[in-house]
Amino acid sequence: TTNNELEKAVRIGETRFRSPESVIVAPQTGYIYTMDDRSYLYEIRPKDPNEKMDENDILAVAMAAAEDDGSGYKVEKIHSFGQVNGRPLGGIITQANELIFCNVPNGVFMFDLGTKKLTFLTNSIHDENGVAFSNIGFCDDLTVTEDGSTIYISQPADYPLQGRVDIKYLTLLSGLEGRPSGRILKHDVRSNRTSVLVSDMFFPNGIALSKDQSFLVVSETYSSKLWKIQLNTKLNDEHQSEEGTCGLDSSDRSECRSSSNPPMEVIALLPGFPDGVTLAPDGGFWVSVFAPQPDMWPLLASFPNVRKHLSKLPTSWIPWASPHGFVVKVDSNLKVSYSLQDPKCKSVCFISKVVEQDNKLFFGTFGQEYISVMNHS
Repeated sequence: TTNNELEKAVRIGETRFRSPESVIVAPQTGYIYTMDDRSYLYEIRPKDPNEKMDENDILAVAMAAAEDDGSGYKVEKIHSFGQVNGRPLGGIITQANELIFCNVPNGVFMFDLGTKKLTFLTNSIHDENGVAFSNIGFCDDLTVTEDGSTIYISQPADYPLQGRVDIKYLTLLSGLEGRPSGRILKHDVRSNRTSVLVSDMFFPNGIALSKDQSFLVVSETYSSKLWKIQLNTKLNDEHQSEEGTCGLDSSDRSECRSSSNPPMEVIALLPGFPDGVTLAPDGGFWVSVFAPQPDMWPLLASFPNVRKHLSKLPTSWIPWASPHGFVVKVDSNLKVSYSLQDPKCKSVCFISKVVEQDNKLFFGTFGQEYISVMNHS
């Protein structure tokens, strides 16, 4: 059912950003961070009502007035990673105040928010013997265990990438190909090895750890599914299946999964393309639904040859998703409890991630020039 709840949201920093897809909470301060298409890192924090400004500093006064968007938040660009060094996407900030994030096509990095030191972590996938056989390349989002020993990474597709890449093009191409080449990866920090946890997925996108660290929730964009992936559990015959072929129109994904995958189950089928997933304070999850499925999508899903020909067209010729603001709350029992929407995009549109902090929801956006915030209790 359509609603207009997200029209209550307020835009932050409009025109300051360029496609700020991810919104990340710093646990130490509660501040919000985002990275945009220009590889800028921004800090968003509430304005201090007691902050004094030298009224004789005309430039400072003018800049403050120009940047005041009425949202009550201050936006500050605190670092530039440099466009030549790839496109930063999803990430997480640890208790040690370290930003661990995906960079397309260069892999996973760690940035110390205090010292501004940037450290490369990994861009390789290893086999069971520890031999690297592939690059990660398309690293979309990640989550980290509380002890910092393991990083779980979503790799939407296995394209060999180098240089500056067009995220929109890669996203469209993967959907039109309909090839389940996405993977969930597991990086062991101590051994510096990255292994394949789950394979044969249709664009795995958002990823979040449960509150007790026992399972992952992953959004699979082009099947419109949310998956629960069990961790630290030995496989048994009930969960194993033979490898097979499948398509986007498959109603049963069991034939698509490798027998080496851990136990996993679908917890929701959503009315659109799910994107980011974050853990909510109450133990549930927030899921951004980037856009409703286009009317032609069920038809395209059944005709791979048509999708193949469409994938060869210029990006501007390919039908894109309809504008819509849409997020879903999944409760701690892994049931969809409600949605919040802005069908006319008055306040927020093309939501790529939502995070809850201090009874407020912050929304990252794809292709837009703002993030948004809304009170929510």
